[in-house]
Amino acid sequence: MHKDTIVFMCTPDMRRMNARRAIGSLKATDLGRAEFYVIDNGNDPQFNHSIVMNDMLRHAERTGRNLVVLDDDVEIHEYDWLNRLYAAADDLDADIVGCVHTDDGGEVNHMGIVVGRDGLTESLYDFRHDPQWLKNHATYVPTLCSAIMLIREPRRYAIDAAYQKYFQDLDVCMQAWSQDRRVGIALDLRLIHIGGATGNRNPQAARFQSEDLHRFNTRWQACLDRLYARPELRQYDRIGRSAGWMHEYMRASRLRFVDAAAARAVYERIVAESYAPEYVAGAHFHLHGLTGDINHLVRCNEVNPCHQAARTQLEAAGVAVSRRCMNGIDCRNCFFGPQAAARSASRTA
Repeated sequence: MHKDTIVFMCTPDMRRMNARRAIGSLKATDLGRAEFYVIDNGNDPQFNHSIVMNDMLRHAERTGRNLVVLDDDVEIHEYDWLNRLYAAADDLDADIVGCVHTDDGGEVNHMGIVVGRDGLTESLYDFRHDPQWLKNHATYVPTLCSAIMLIREPRRYAIDAAYQKYFQDLDVCMQAWSQDRRVGIALDLRLIHIGGATGNRNPQAARFQSEDLHRFNTRWQACLDRLYARPELRQYDRIGRSAGWMHEYMRASRLRFVDAAAARAVYERIVAESYAPEYVAGAHFHLHGLTGDINHLVRCNEVNPCHQAARTQLEAAGVAVSRRCMNGIDCRNCFFGPQAAARSASRTA
């Protein structure tokens, strides 16, 4: 098979557990179309990640291939992840594509990054995407984290070596939009990303982040009005608490007792449009209560096999529950557990 892709990972130490887990998980997936490069910089204090990323872009350009960059603190457990990135890129006609990141308990910590007009950046983890811009479970985002990033047509892009560690990924995404290209995310593809596994060990990380943010803002602040004028990105110009699915879910919970029809409409929208399984499962459960349709309980159990109330009601109704939890995650840390629900509630308080 023709190798049309270079998959590149950089690590300060291949012997560290996070790097070994990242490499092991990747090698268990379908890399039939890719060559996998790993660079161990040996904790060299003079090492410049930006320079190496740029070198890999130029190597991909010379060899006529695309580039996927990966951090050494990710785990990929989707066998066909690479083909799914390409499918999203094709559906969106996008040069740069990523996917949803979760912690090791399954809780989302990244669905793209919004660059605010105040110069600050905000990671999306709970957002109601405009259905108009959803294409086969993929959509457009302003920028992405390079923990996983597919870059097509690498000849178009370059990494500014003045970035010490951060914001090169956002910079590349801004380069795409400035060339009338596109950036997108596959919402139905998830990987585990333990953010900060490398950066948090560096005592200079906070200073690097501040200085790199200043450089990013200097380069791109004047372009934000034009960026959010693009039809596919206007939805991100309204970032705020009301934009999230948690807000909608809680609103429906209140409406149930005063306007059942309105609550049902909100739950049905969550089921149809949300990619957050915790809210989809809960919406199905409440739709059963509002409609009496047992198929909602079945779907609730399929989305979240740990939903005990749905399981109990299904078993009481004589419905065989074929799927049980196969997540292999400690229940004390699982995203569907009560502790996670408490974390989510505190995060939005």
